[in-house]
Amino acid sequence: MTNNSKKIIFFCFVLFISIFIFSDVKLDNIGPNKILAKNTFWKYAHRGIKTAEIKIFNNEYATIKLLKIDPKCFYANIMYSRDIGKPSMSVRSMTKSYKNTIGINANYFDENDYPLGHLKIKGKIINNYIAEPLIYSGIITFKNGKIKIIHRDDYIPERYDEALQVGPRLISNGKITYGIENMIDYKSYSRRSILGFDKNGSIILGVTYGITSWKEIVDTMLKNSEINIESLINLDGGSSAQIYATTEEKDIIDERGISVPVGIGFKFNN
Repeated sequence: MTNNSKKIIFFCFVLFISIFIFSDVKLDNIGPNKILAKNTFWKYAHRGIKTAEIKIFNNEYATIKLLKIDPKCFYANIMYSRDIGKPSMSVRSMTKSYKNTIGINANYFDENDYPLGHLKIKGKIINNYIAEPLIYSGIITFKNGKIKIIHRDDYIPERYDEALQVGPRLISNGKITYGIENMIDYKSYSRRSILGFDKNGSIILGVTYGITSWKEIVDTMLKNSEINIESLINLDGGSSAQIYATTEEKDIIDERGISVPVGIGFKFNN
């Protein structure tokens, strides 16, 4: 082998290693104790779960802690504290009681911990009322453990096992929801919790660390191509905003809030 041939082979080897180290390639079949290649946005946390934390656009004091969930790995359900004999519970306690892996706060409620807006659980309607204000524009539906976000006007109760009304819908079809910027509270500041889907169908959950507005969240999510957001809805915020995810080995995320009556849970499929 000539010296030139050896140099070419060595150069190709170095080039290959450099591409592998510095690329942003994601590994689908990575094991639980492995680490993704450097500089990836989403970090592997457990089978079917990735995490990320991003700064809020034009707000240096707030971030969003995100979970990205593979819907093929999880069965989604509504968690209701009264099924456990309590008017309200922390999402952490509720998630553990339901033996779920992931939990997030769900919808609005009154001073007596009674859920506001429509609520249907395990085929039983808890609150038949479908609220009309724009802040209640969305309904999260559950069918055979799969969830969707739909407009309240498209909701037919008989089609779904479970459903809860919440909102407002912030992003639809990859764009800001029509008319949302005209809401009085669109630029108001609070802690926020959100649920949505990316363009590949993965479920996106998030809770802000620090206060922010719906406008800032919409701008942040749409400008970040790594999130690739398709739809997004606001869950109850303020002191209610909280998210919990755990494995048998350790907690993945534990952002706490006050006790709430309703949460959304995700349990591993067998």
